[in-house]
Amino acid sequence: FLSLVFCTIGGNAQSGDFYVSTAIDISLPLSKNFKLGVKPDLRFNRFNNYEEYRLNLDLQYQLLKWAEIGAGYRYGEIAKNSIKYSRYSLFSNIDLPSIGAFKNSGKITYSNENDFETDDATNYLRYKYKLEYNKKDAFFFPYISYEWFRSQELEAFDKRRFECGMGIDVGKRQLVTIFYQKQTWLLRDKHRSLWGIEYAYKFKKSKKKAKDESK
Repeated sequence: FLSLVFCTIGGNAQSGDFYVSTAIDISLPLSKNFKLGVKPDLRFNRFNNYEEYRLNLDLQYQLLKWAEIGAGYRYGEIAKNSIKYSRYSLFSNIDLPSIGAFKNSGKITYSNENDFETDDATNYLRYKYKLEYNKKDAFFFPYISYEWFRSQELEAFDKRRFECGMGIDVGKRQLVTIFYQKQTWLLRDKHRSLWGIEYAYKFKKSKKKAKDESK
């Protein structure tokens, strides 16, 4: 699995523009079923040129044991032309049947987001599939995912996104993820690559709040 991941990275990183992302992902439990995600993100063009700042917020509700629904908001500032923008989304996360030690999941998103440039903004239906190694007591969690973007204006799939990476357990409720992502435009000859590192921390629900909710 790791050989496949890194061979794919090497094969895809040879051409096209590439960017670097550094992010912190914080998860805050608000109640038994609600949680808030806060994710500031700095992006650079080819490692050293500051490109963009983003602040992502999402509110999630545990609808079923295997399904979440939520809404997201993004505020962004693009450095080169001082553009400021906002994006919104509605989404559903779905746990699919596992395959041995591998976790299957899907995500459906409706958004006016565009992850790389504002001149390509449109309303999208996005379909994502993710396969992740998730063996109990493991410290490393390699994964691979694909996402397809269907433009509501064009009534066609006009982009796809491939991602592979590795999550590393660095402490209780803490995870560092290193990943590679490639986005390909299907209706024109264009693609962009993104290398990223992300630190994630999940706050634990307070004992008092958990006790109150159990009453």
